[in-house]
Amino acid sequence: MDKNITNALIGELHSASSYMERILHAVMDITPYGNTKEIKELISITYFEVMSSIEIGMIREEFVGKGSFNYSSRELRTKLQGTAKFFENILKLDFNQEATSSIVVEFINTIYENAFKLHLLCFEKSGIEIQYPRMNVIEMEEIEQADLEKSFFKFFLPIEKLMMLGEENGIIHSLALERDKKYDDLLQKGHKAIYNKVNDEALTYFEKARSLSDTAEVLTLIGWCHSLKKDWEQAKAMCLKAIQKDPDYGPPYNDLGNYLLSEGQVNESLKWFELAKKATQYQNREYPYINAGRAYIAKKEYDKALEEFSKALTIAPYHDELHETVLNLRKGLEKGNDIFDNLGEELNDQGDNIPTP
Repeated sequence: MDKNITNALIGELHSASSYMERILHAVMDITPYGNTKEIKELISITYFEVMSSIEIGMIREEFVGKGSFNYSSRELRTKLQGTAKFFENILKLDFNQEATSSIVVEFINTIYENAFKLHLLCFEKSGIEIQYPRMNVIEMEEIEQADLEKSFFKFFLPIEKLMMLGEENGIIHSLALERDKKYDDLLQKGHKAIYNKVNDEALTYFEKARSLSDTAEVLTLIGWCHSLKKDWEQAKAMCLKAIQKDPDYGPPYNDLGNYLLSEGQVNESLKWFELAKKATQYQNREYPYINAGRAYIAKKEYDKALEEFSKALTIAPYHDELHETVLNLRKGLEKGNDIFDNLGEELNDQGDNIPTP
């Protein structure tokens, strides 16, 4: 079997499995919606389709267990990990390349098909953002969700594109894929460390990722780590490097504004939030509007704050805290009372915890 194709397939197996794991982690461990009927049914369907892909592709029917239709997220996670490892070992054996690749590609696409449904359902219920897989061999289809005023991406692995890796330049592409896989793994570990409040460990992971690929994304994440330690100068410096690296990437503009706002440089922060709004590459486009609203609260310009928060809600309609903020602001403006100082403090507390995408 061509080593370039084998390595690419193994990398895509890990990428698809990690994407599904991120979604399951968000659904089951972060949001309170893991036990809803919709989520449970979709997890059971995913489990069934994963098992079907093994049965049809590799194993005779009598070897596949037939249990109830109700499967848990833990069972799905275990099955995905085990199946991915199983296919990885199969790929390393000298079987017919075309037949084996076809089966593994079908399995990967089964993961992506069901990951899309779970990702969409998770966002509909909680509004939480989940990191997409990186574009190596896979391709994506943009699917607009008019009711959410947002687009989602559905991923798939075309076998024709995979087979092209066997050509003369395949080894170079394969090495790049391996590097990208390591980069993704390090970013995932860094995010997990921040979630567990081990910020120094997260910084180490992001610095290692930077050594593999000095992207605007990882520079912004390194700045985020410094901000969590209140090292504003380092945080701002990393944002400026990220902007220089990729002027179209939105998060460092927003983060730089956020750090300036934390230092009390309110007017200066608004300039960067405006630049963040105009950035062409920004998944969490509501953030600069939220932060601009915080800045206007600090300036006691409450009408402008309400305008910014309302715009953010059109982008992120399922943001519960933002709904509450807008409601409180409107009540305050109607009554002319002094709730705004407390509201500003609450928003500052929220702003310190806004994650960098």
